[in-house]
Amino acid sequence: MRVLEPMTLKSHELINRFIRSATCEYMADEKGVPEDRFMELYSQLASGGIGIVISGYAYVMPNGKSNPGQSAIYSDELIPAWKKVTRVFQDSPSLFLLQIVHGGRQVRPKHHQGPIWAPSAVPDHAYKTRPREMTVAQIEEVGEAFIQAADRAKQAGFDGVQLHVAHGYLLSQVISPYTNRRNDAYGGDQKKRTRLVVDIINGIKKRVGDEFIVSAKINGEDFVPGGLKPEQAVASAQLMKNAGLDLIEVSGGMAESRLGVVRRDIKSIDQEGYFRQHSRMICRKVKIPTAVVGGFRTLSVMEQTISSGEADFISLCRPFIREPQLVLHFEKAAQQRASCVSCNRCFNPRGLRCWQLDG
Repeated sequence: MRVLEPMTLKSHELINRFIRSATCEYMADEKGVPEDRFMELYSQLASGGIGIVISGYAYVMPNGKSNPGQSAIYSDELIPAWKKVTRVFQDSPSLFLLQIVHGGRQVRPKHHQGPIWAPSAVPDHAYKTRPREMTVAQIEEVGEAFIQAADRAKQAGFDGVQLHVAHGYLLSQVISPYTNRRNDAYGGDQKKRTRLVVDIINGIKKRVGDEFIVSAKINGEDFVPGGLKPEQAVASAQLMKNAGLDLIEVSGGMAESRLGVVRRDIKSIDQEGYFRQHSRMICRKVKIPTAVVGGFRTLSVMEQTISSGEADFISLCRPFIREPQLVLHFEKAAQQRASCVSCNRCFNPRGLRCWQLDG
């Protein structure tokens, strides 16, 4: 099966086409330092035979923290802690990437430090925030923070980074016409709305070299009135590819979306792969290595998605929370479907784990 076969990404030989998609682990201290249980989680994933493992959701500036327990990469002082994390992948065949993020207007005021920034002063009805419209200088400051975070990730031993340009966080806000209503160099049309992300990609490549993987997770659609549409997502993806992006992961939705980001109760095959149509457009039109996330559970559905050219990689998150060794089970033909029941109880501020198993 192609999803289980090796593949080359840049100069890196991947053992298969599975990606562990990033999420918030809720396993860091108040300063964003990963705790011991964070290391335990990634030790399990490092031995799971997954092509690429992406660690979630490290904020690049103190005012970019969205949730309690969220990890961080905003200071050089955090590099030694991340070196301890990457060490568990030294003997692993998996590539290890760090997802980097700024929350923008999607932050919890109770746990937030500093001003709440967004490309435009559009209130967030899910997080109950009223952000300030960023100045051009502040946009440039955020861009430099992402570049520095990528540099720190390389120093810490990661194989690459993933820019979080999805789910309504700051870079997602920047490329979305719903949250970016500017009429300057960073807004007004899709090219200008994508400028910050393009500048970040260019800056990372210049700072750390071309062999370091730079990927991005983007929405194929926001699912809110006036939000990012599939054709706009394709336009942004093309601009990112032209800037040197190596890999794109397609997701969708934001906190204010009616459908949400992570759908519950995936029970049948026709509920799986709910972002496949968005991935298909980007994969075929932009012709960039493309991963798709969204409710995949059955191996045959994953294989059909790859073989039909709708994606090059399959991303899973919740199934790996329950079964870190799932890919090894697939390889041994021990099972054909993940046992995850899609209850979403795993996303818990007490720590990321399968509460169906652990209670």
